[in-house]
Amino acid sequence: MGKLKIVVVAIIMAASLTLGALTYSASAATMLGDINVSAACQRQRFTAHTVIVWPGNAFSWRCNAAGLHLSVDMNRACRDQYGDTRAWANTLDASHPFSWRCFR
Repeated sequence: MGKLKIVVVAIIMAASLTLGALTYSASAATMLGDINVSAACQRQRFTAHTVIVWPGNAFSWRCNAAGLHLSVDMNRACRDQYGDTRAWANTLDASHPFSWRCFR
């Protein structure tokens, strides 16, 4: 019986170690701050003029260059503004253009 007990304990310990290696703690994203869309337009489209095409739509930001409404890459804006290649953009409210934030 002593050997059986040792074997059972060893199996339980091995299983615990294996399961422990498979689990990890998820970390929440860190909010870096808001986005300076004018600066993003300057970097991406060489114009600091911005326009919100549809006021009730967070995805309606455009750079106004010689009358053309050009898109803004908000993810790139976050990476450039905060100097972090892991930064990404998300809106807190899809119906509010000023709700964009950068995260890491």
